[in-house]
Amino acid sequence: MEDLNRNKQTIRSLYENVLSGHLAGADELFGPEFPGGAAGFRALVAELIGAFPDIRYTVLDLVAEGERVAVRWQWTGTYSAPFRGFAPTHAAVTNTGLAVFTLSGGRIVGHELQTDRLGFLQQLGVVPADAALRVAAPVLDTRRAPAAVYLIDTFLVPAAVREEFEAAMRRNREYIRTLEGFRGDAVLVRKQGESFDIATIAVWESPAAIARAKDQVAAFYQRIGFDMPATIARWGVVLQRTICEAPIALQ
Repeated sequence: MEDLNRNKQTIRSLYENVLSGHLAGADELFGPEFPGGAAGFRALVAELIGAFPDIRYTVLDLVAEGERVAVRWQWTGTYSAPFRGFAPTHAAVTNTGLAVFTLSGGRIVGHELQTDRLGFLQQLGVVPADAALRVAAPVLDTRRAPAAVYLIDTFLVPAAVREEFEAAMRRNREYIRTLEGFRGDAVLVRKQGESFDIATIAVWESPAAIARAKDQVAAFYQRIGFDMPATIARWGVVLQRTICEAPIALQ
């Protein structure tokens, strides 16, 4: 019982102290077995805490058994600085989640985490409120979408900017997956000398869906302060765009 109470207190301190603005306290809570140790944990959460400097966690439920502790939590904070490339709105945000921690000797050595990611993005204003009704799993089986239209963008990406490019690409894909008429997507990569060919394939139900998406993406970029032509020029990225169909006779 003493060990269970110690483990629960460690997790409570993690949320109500460390994650609520006192990151230095992580040194006492994490064992060396945790990937990167306490420093690795601070790196995982630094961007979130930087974007929500007044963040405060509340422990809703806490259950311990053996060397594992399960916690259900909620946090609130003000969106005050850029997060994952999205501009701050200074709105109040609330998020909830569940986590299961593994401890050894009263210190955290592993964890599993689930959060309301869709609700979080909706509160940031980067995903429409009814996105849950439209999110689609990737679909590239042309027989399942014989009338669909395929928007294929091929980027020649210098190795030096690949990480930055891929971060922007993932952000864009998260957004287009919420749009009406989206049917699926995929990414293909090929090493090309000192650069990379990165092809993105977005499947849309019709040319009209692509036209609507183009306007919505332009508004999204304006909202987050992203100038795509200027940015790819700065990166030295070369873009080629193709729109194709999948004729039934060839499937």
